[in-house]
This record gives sequence, C-alpha cells and structure tokens, in this order.
Amino acid sequence: MTHKPTLQGVPNEPEPSHDDEQAKETDNTVEYKSAIEEAFHINEARLQATLHLAEANYAQLERTKSQLRAIIDASQEAMLFLSPGGRPLKVNARFTDFFGLDDTTVLSQSANELTALLKGLFVDAVLQDRSLTWGTTDQEHIFREQQVQVEPTRREFDFSSLPVMNVDQTCIGRLYVWHDATHERAVDRIKSGFVSMVSHELRTPLTSIKGYIDLLLTDETLGELSELQREFLGIARSNALRLGSLVNDLLDLSSMESGKI
Repeated sequence: MTHKPTLQGVPNEPEPSHDDEQAKETDNTVEYKSAIEEAFHINEARLQATLHLAEANYAQLERTKSQLRAIIDASQEAMLFLSPGGRPLKVNARFTDFFGLDDTTVLSQSANELTALLKGLFVDAVLQDRSLTWGTTDQEHIFREQQVQVEPTRREFDFSSLPVMNVDQTCIGRLYVWHDATHERAVDRIKSGFVSMVSHELRTPLTSIKGYIDLLLTDETLGELSELQREFLGIARSNALRLGSLVNDLLDLSSMESGKI
C-alpha cells in the first residue's frame, strides 16, 4: 500500500494578551506626547526669536524717528506739514519759536482753524490764506513767496511750499517752509542805500569834470590846443563818460532792488 504523507500541523502563534496591547498603547502615547512637547518647544523658541527680532526692529525704528526729529528740530527754517485735506500733521521746534505756538495747539487745529490762526500773524493775511488753502489741493507745483510777520515779532520770510510724495508717488501732504530773511533783507537795504548814496555823490563831480573838458575842447577863447593836448583831453572825456555810465547802472540797480523799477 502506498502511504500518503500526512500534513503536520504548524503550531499556532500565541494570541497577544491584553497586557501586551496596553503596554504597546502606552508606549505610543508616550512617544506622541514627547513629539508634541518637542514641537511645542521648537515653536516656542521660534516665537521667542521672532519677538526679539520685532523688539530690535521697533527699537531701531524709534531711534530712527528720534534722529529724524532731532534733525528737523535743528533746522533754522520753520516747517509745517499738512495732510492733503489741510490738517496739520507735524511742526518743528523752529515753527513754535517763530510764531509762539506750541505743537500741541497747532496739531489740535482743524484746517480752517489753523488758517485763521496763522492769518493774524502776517501783514498780508489774504496771501497767507491763499497759500495754505490753495496749496493743499495742488499736488505738483512748488511755489515761493515773500511774507512779513507782525506777531509776536516782526520778521521777513522767504516762504515756500512743495508736495511730499510717498515711495509709490502718492501725495501724502504738503510741506510749508519759512526761512527767516530779516537780516539778509536789512543788509540788502543797507547795501542798496550805500550804492545809491555813492552813485549820487560820484555823479556830481563827474558831470563837472566832463563839462570842463568839453569847454576846453570847444571854447576857442581859452586858447589854441595842440593835437597832443586834444588827444589827452579826448581820453579824459571818454573815461568820464564811461564812469558816468557805470554810475547810472548802479543807480538803476539800486532802484530795481528797492522796487522802484
């Protein structure tokens, strides 16, 4: 008889016990918590680094603002910065010195209130009113004018205004600048007066010199002149005429500077 091979049974693997499953679940939970804690610490470290960077940037920004403020306040010109709607945004220390207005008072004014406040400080109130109200609506032109302050101290100003553009070429307001030209104008008036006085003083003797030279050249009763004498007198007369022309130019210049021409 042929015997068929018999299949020997493979021993069955032992069924995992409840304790083993619980231990495995505990290990997984520990690993998960550990990963969560590690991720939390990493995020916390990143957050702290970001906060430190933000604090450093803020401190740098405050230093820059302080430096810019100090530079603007050190300027010898009074400065006023208005929004496109005409509301005051910034003034420097020289502005408060010139006009006797503290920055808190100025910055709390509306556009109309500020215009009325400044109008009373200048001789030409209409000019000041037009400069402030018209200028805020213009986003292109730079204009310059002369103004005279009467309160609290008399000063003469070279007044100018220009639009201020953002980095994207958007108009963010208009800057007004008052340059105190009182001393310069006084010196100019002294110079013009001196030039005018000297010119008038020179004109009289030059007229006399030219008259006597003409008399010598034309009046035969004074005696006959040689050719050499006539030549010398002609040179003297030519130079007298040149000096007279220069004196007239100086007088015209003095008249133009004084506004007569």
